[in-house]
Amino acid sequence: MTLRDKNALQFGATSVTSLAVAAGGGVTQIGSLATPGTDTFDAGASNDVTLSNGLNSFGTVKVPHANDLLVTDGDGGGLTLGTSSVVDMTVHAAGDITDEPGASVSAANSFMDAPGHDVTLDGADDFSTFIAHAHDETVNDVNGIGLGGSRPSPAT
Repeated sequence: MTLRDKNALQFGATSVTSLAVAAGGGVTQIGSLATPGTDTFDAGASNDVTLSNGLNSFGTVKVPHANDLLVTDGDGGGLTLGTSSVVDMTVHAAGDITDEPGASVSAANSFMDAPGHDVTLDGADDFSTFIAHAHDETVNDVNGIGLGGSRPSPAT
């Protein structure tokens, strides 16, 4: 499904294979999203993407432009990040967090929360500050990175 709007977009409960969203304002939700394919959310560089419903079920999420990104994937199948460029990135997943092969994930500040699971971001990524709560963490950064209190969690 492709959606373009010059204003902000708010999703109700939605179940489709994939989403391609371009909005002139923030992207939010009031219902869960079930989109197992590749989703692209472009809110422009000064707007936020907030997809924090604990019942969300994503495959791959790409955010080419946004100020802040908050995404929660609660299905336990893991979450893959595609090429994304945001200021602040917060990702909560009930499974592993990985990046798509060939993807570049960029955020000034990032927090990856995957308790009992792994965070593997081994592409050409760029983080200024990186914090993770995970069983195991593998992060590749193309330049300097600040590790801000990452802590392993027990395996589940």
